[in-house]
Amino acid sequence: DIHEVLQTMLEGAEGRLEHLPPADELAFSGLCSDIGAPMIELECLMANCLKDQIPGIENLSFRRGFWWLIGESFGQKGQGQLWCLPMNLMARAGLRREELNKNRHRQVSQELLRRVLEITNKYSNKTDISDIKQNVTQIYVMDALIQKRLRAMSGKAPCDYPLILNKSSVTDVLTAWS
Repeated sequence: DIHEVLQTMLEGAEGRLEHLPPADELAFSGLCSDIGAPMIELECLMANCLKDQIPGIENLSFRRGFWWLIGESFGQKGQGQLWCLPMNLMARAGLRREELNKNRHRQVSQELLRRVLEITNKYSNKTDISDIKQNVTQIYVMDALIQKRLRAMSGKAPCDYPLILNKSSVTDVLTAWS
């Protein structure tokens, strides 16, 4: 039911307002999936299909949630502090969140974000969409665009993320669709 999915999304957004950062990579993965799952479910409802009909839905949910968190942190109103980074990785890097976007910490920040992006690679998949019902193709096109942006972030400092987040082109969409 669409009302239940929207309620889940609202509760998740409210929970993130006071949410503590995840302790480790496992908790981080769970957070991303918890955020992304209702998004994919909403898209399925809008496409009039069951989420069970979506191959790789767990990976899609994780990436969609991670992408949302990146946008939340580096989008127009974000401050680039990525509250969602696992505390154990922050501690190992010896960084505080407010230092992530500072030039003097650029190399350490890049390494930390490279590790986080490695976590997202565990959830990467190449799904053949040629056999998927046309009404859910947009889910995979969006996912292909997200994967492309995540690859572009790899090796970049967090201060470069807003440019990657805001970049879009018709070529990217056509490439993802093919």
